[in-house]
Amino acid sequence: MMPSRGSARIEAFSDGVFAIAITLLVLEIRVPEVEAGGRLLDVLPQIVPSVIAYATSFIVIGAFWTNHHETFRYIERSDTTFLALNVLYLMCIAFIPFSAALLARYLGQPGNDTVAMVAYTGVLILCSVAFNGLWWYASSGGRLTDASVGTETIRRHTRWVRTGLVLAIPAIVLAFVSVPLVIALYAVVFLVYFVPRVGQLKAKPHRGERRASRP
Repeated sequence: MMPSRGSARIEAFSDGVFAIAITLLVLEIRVPEVEAGGRLLDVLPQIVPSVIAYATSFIVIGAFWTNHHETFRYIERSDTTFLALNVLYLMCIAFIPFSAALLARYLGQPGNDTVAMVAYTGVLILCSVAFNGLWWYASSGGRLTDASVGTETIRRHTRWVRTGLVLAIPAIVLAFVSVPLVIALYAVVFLVYFVPRVGQLKAKPHRGERRASRP
C-alpha cells in the first residue's frame, strides 16, 4: 500500500484553478462598439447583463473557494481517490465561466433567460454535489482528516458543506418564476454564506500553525 500524501500540492493546484476560473469571468465583458457619431453612454447598457453575470459568478466562485479553503484546514493527508474527487470538483468549477457567459448572453430574453438560468444553476448544483462527495470521502471515519479535529467539529462542518447544495436546488424551480429573483437570491445567499466565515477563518489557525504550536 502506498503511503498517504499531504494536501499542500492539492491546495496549490486547486487555488490555481479557482484563480483562472474567476479571472475568465471578466473576459466575457466585451467593450461596446460606438458607431461614428454615436455616444458611449448610449451603448454602455449593453454590458449590463454581462456585468450582472460576472458579479454573481464572482461571488459564487469566491464562496466555493472559501469553503474549499476552510475544508482543507481539517484535511491532513490524501490518497488517489481523494485526488480524483478533487479533480472532478475542479472540473465543475472550471465550467462556471461558460455557464456565466450563457446567462449573460440570454439574460433579459423571456424564455431563453429561464433556460440559461436553469443551466447555470445546474452547474452550481454539480459543483456542490462534487464537493459534498469530496468532503464525505475525506471525513468518513476520519479517513483523511487531522486526528486533532473533534467529532463535533466534523459534524458542524458537514452541515455547512451541505448548505450550498440545499440552497442551490430550489433556485432551479425559482428560475421558472423569475430569473432576476434568482440572481438576487444568489447575491444575498452567497454573501451571507461567505461573510460569517471571515471571522472564523481569522480566528482558526491553519494545520501548520497548530503543529508549530505543539510542544
